[in-house]
Amino acid sequence: MVFMLGVVLVLFIAKRKSLLRPSRLEIQTVWPRELLPTMLLWAGVTGFVGARGFNAFEDGERLGAPGVMGLLDAGGLTFWGGLFFGAACYFYIGIRNGMDWRHLADIGSLGMLVAYGVGRMGCHLAGDGDWGIVNTYARPVEWLPQWAWSFRFPHNVINQGEYIAGCSGPYCSILPQGVFPTSLYESVAILLAFCLLWAVRKRIKTPGMMFAIYLVVVGTERFLIEFIRVN
Repeated sequence: MVFMLGVVLVLFIAKRKSLLRPSRLEIQTVWPRELLPTMLLWAGVTGFVGARGFNAFEDGERLGAPGVMGLLDAGGLTFWGGLFFGAACYFYIGIRNGMDWRHLADIGSLGMLVAYGVGRMGCHLAGDGDWGIVNTYARPVEWLPQWAWSFRFPHNVINQGEYIAGCSGPYCSILPQGVFPTSLYESVAILLAFCLLWAVRKRIKTPGMMFAIYLVVVGTERFLIEFIRVN
């Protein structure tokens, strides 16, 4: 949040002359790439607000959180809230400046794939509970590392499982049995899909087609992973 406020301050200082100058009507041609900094800034700000707000309603214990300062706490962010609010702001800025919503959807698709893939890797490294069911099966191939097949998520951030002997600090738990590291699988699958779509992006000419492919990829991935992922 402090970083976002800092960015807003820097942009204000950079544009203070134009803001303080007497207003006058001007017609300018704005290229889509020139809107990118504004889109990223406001999509980030509104996305944070949406993610935090959705979490306040999703988590019953936080319904009694003290006012605005409770909502500004960095902990507890809901993906769908960030997606809805950030996407709404992104589309509003683009459409208001004359961009076709289908082109906006196509552009945003690749960015959402990267965000999803990197976010899932964060889930894996943190051990935030987004893992799979217990996996006691033997590795199907020898070259596959054990941690990529069955992982116990030591020092997970939700303190799930057994105490790690000799550990000191807030995160000293490890799962009693290995589970499928589904967050790792999701990250690899989504980032590979991004690389493939990035390689063929110039061949896709129909507006909205990239977004349609994105929906199919993400929908298929989520459908398949749910067979081995805990809820």
